[in-house]
Amino acid sequence: MAEQGPGRSSPFHGVLLVLLVFAVFFPAWGFEDGPGRGFIWDDDDHYLNDHLVNQEDGWWRIWFDPHPGVVGSADGAWVWNYWPLTRSSFWLDKRLFTGDDGQPRAPPSRIVNVALHALNALLLMQVLRRLRVPGAEIAALLFAVHPVTVESVAWITERKNLLSTAFFLLSLSAWLRFEREGDARFYVGSAAAFLLALLGKSSTVALPVVLVLLQWYRREPGSRASVLRLAPFFGMALVAGVTSILFEKLFIDPGLPSPAQGIGERIAAAGWIAWFYLGKQLLPVGLSFNYPRFQIDPAAFESYLPTAAALLTAAVAWRFREGWGRPVVLAGGVYGALLFPVLGFFDLFGMRYAHVADHWQYLACLPVLAGVGAGVASLPGRLRALRMPLVVGVLLGFAWTSFQHAKLFVDDDTLFRHALEQQPRSVLASNNLGNRLLSDRRYAEAIPYFERSIESGARIAAPYVNLGIAREAVTGRLSEGVRYYEMALEVEPGQPQALHYLAIERRENGDPDAAEGLLRRALEAHPTYLPGLRMLAGILEAQGRGAELRPFLLRAGDPVRERIAGGRRLMVGVWSALGALMGAVVWIGYSESRAKS
Repeated sequence: MAEQGPGRSSPFHGVLLVLLVFAVFFPAWGFEDGPGRGFIWDDDDHYLNDHLVNQEDGWWRIWFDPHPGVVGSADGAWVWNYWPLTRSSFWLDKRLFTGDDGQPRAPPSRIVNVALHALNALLLMQVLRRLRVPGAEIAALLFAVHPVTVESVAWITERKNLLSTAFFLLSLSAWLRFEREGDARFYVGSAAAFLLALLGKSSTVALPVVLVLLQWYRREPGSRASVLRLAPFFGMALVAGVTSILFEKLFIDPGLPSPAQGIGERIAAAGWIAWFYLGKQLLPVGLSFNYPRFQIDPAAFESYLPTAAALLTAAVAWRFREGWGRPVVLAGGVYGALLFPVLGFFDLFGMRYAHVADHWQYLACLPVLAGVGAGVASLPGRLRALRMPLVVGVLLGFAWTSFQHAKLFVDDDTLFRHALEQQPRSVLASNNLGNRLLSDRRYAEAIPYFERSIESGARIAAPYVNLGIAREAVTGRLSEGVRYYEMALEVEPGQPQALHYLAIERRENGDPDAAEGLLRRALEAHPTYLPGLRMLAGILEAQGRGAELRPFLLRAGDPVRERIAGGRRLMVGVWSALGALMGAVVWIGYSESRAKS
């Protein structure tokens, strides 16, 4: 990697890249349209049923009145995290792409995703040219057709990856222009783009670290001015990161137990995750919508070997940082920084089902593919003749794999059946397929899927509850489900469905007092659990104790009100902090302009 500069290239590269992206991802947007077709898992919560996306005044309430928590509530899913830019794009989609029958259409929204991915590939090429990285076009083409990007492109919910990456790259590009030209407008533009990236998805928090690594790579000495310029960027990253953590901990079903057993498992998992993603980026085979959680024993020495290997690699590269190790440290440092939010150190809801997911590595592909492009472009001597056939062969292989993989993202059934073929231990795939059969009252067919979920060893209560429901339905005996509900409570002591079904069994066996105790326990953990409230009301009213229900009804409203009030307080703090930081950016930009004049 050399010093940054303007970079020049024919527009042909950009046109070719865009056409290639739309051709490769054709199965993701060119399928036959129909009601509900093209919407897959989580699109219901994040797009179809989002109450603010569906409301006419949602365009501004999304930003300032997000109503956090209560995911899957009766009036629509409420926000999982504070990513208002992404949510606003869905609001706009609903206005543009809803048919005459009032049903939203998936293909136009998929086309938006594909266009954003093409834009990201173009922006990557521009940034690498500004950095004068060899093989910028190769890296951009590889990224454009890489199979691990399919999940982010073909899944409407993952628009947050595409939008945040676009503004991440725009911010980086503007920063490089600011460093080269000294025009403070590019500094302000870089900060504004970074703020939008964070509001698209907070996984872009690593940008300030990337800027520091680039400064180190170019051997630029640190100064008071450089620290001052970067301080607002670190401040915005801190605000966005803390906000996301608070949403995860306070608003996304806080009663659920942590998916990790402790700091030992987190440290071990970080190595497994980092090497897994690197392997999929270099050799994208066996891709799946869901992967089973790694079986990590915190007490076993071998569990820590991947983390130790990563640290050893970093140490060797640092030892030779004045030579060949310098670009390795840069690429590895950027890769690690971009992956840090999903390395398992934070309790992300999705990590209950898997340590890894293809959409979590979208941004982290950039440094790896930039390094691959640079390596291929820098092949020495006679090996240089292999460059063109090597690039064409890899591109064709990636493009074909992506084209085939994109065909899976049309409906849940296709997607989860493929996931189960690739990963027989996938809890998410087997439980969701079982749920589909359960909803169709095909109970006997659903049972093997729930049993597969349980056999995977994942610490999740839902498959036990579902298996109990299915066995009760098949045999017609309430007692058939009891042991499975009890097993669910061993995993999650406050699991409301398990407590509810146990209460039904106790009531039917003539023990309403035991049923009441179980329902009280369920409502203590989940005050808004409506089936439990209804059943408790029936028991109390039958005994002439209806007045005792009032505290439960009041408590059921409290979590909603508290979360709404807490979310609003959080928004006041977030926008106050972000406003102050953007004020600092403008002041620094003004100072830079005055110093320049």
